Amino acid sequence: TLGSTVDVTLTARATCTGAPLWLHVVLVLEGSAALPMGSPGARAMQQSALALVGQLDLPNHPDRFVGVVAFADRAKRLLPLSRDVLR
Repeated sequence: TLGSTVDVTLTARATCTGAPLWLHVVLVLEGSAALPMGSPGARAMQQSALALVGQLDLPNHPDRFVGVVAFADRAKRLLPLSRDVLR
């Protein structure tokens, strides 16, 4: 009847499809003369980039890719999206 109190039960079910969630990471790194190759800053940048790539665990995740772009007065693609950790 109108104005009566009712109990409502809602049941929901979620199913994981197992579909990969693609992850594309592009590292944009300083490439100008302000940070010369071999300098402590350049080495720290390289170590940080390698640590991040290591955390991505590319060999065990076929849905993850990494690329590298260097910038100075212009951007330059150093590595297109790849899963090759040795590059």
